[in-house]
Amino acid sequence: MWSRYRALFAAALVTAVIAAVPMVAGPAAAAGAATEPRGLWLYQDWNYKGKSRLFTDSWSNLADVIEWNWSDKTTSVWNADTVAWVLYDDRGFRDRSYCIRPGERVIDLQPNPWRFNDKTSSIKRLSTASCSGYVAFYSLS
Repeated sequence: MWSRYRALFAAALVTAVIAAVPMVAGPAAAAGAATEPRGLWLYQDWNYKGKSRLFTDSWSNLADVIEWNWSDKTTSVWNADTVAWVLYDDRGFRDRSYCIRPGERVIDLQPNPWRFNDKTSSIKRLSTASCSGYVAFYSLS
């Protein structure tokens, strides 16, 4: 009898834990899904692996991100927003920068011509979808 109660309790616990964990879509999610989070996804490793975080606003110093210091740790990026974003080499939106348009993904920031792996220290959300005035990632490849 106790084993039946344990099994029911375990099933209820698993259901409660799953319900409490927020579901976050990543690059593998279907494009255009109604629940798709909008913003800039940064990933620690290439091919959208490792730690990841969705940013919805500009950050002048990614070292200030509370749950994990994101400064100089980005290897792949996905712009899931409706506007363009700019990734900067230094905090305070300074030094070398590249723009990523809405819907674009960069699986690995290391290869030529970018050499931007583990370099991103600040990010800026633009007000339009255009990268006008900025060097775009895919304008160089």
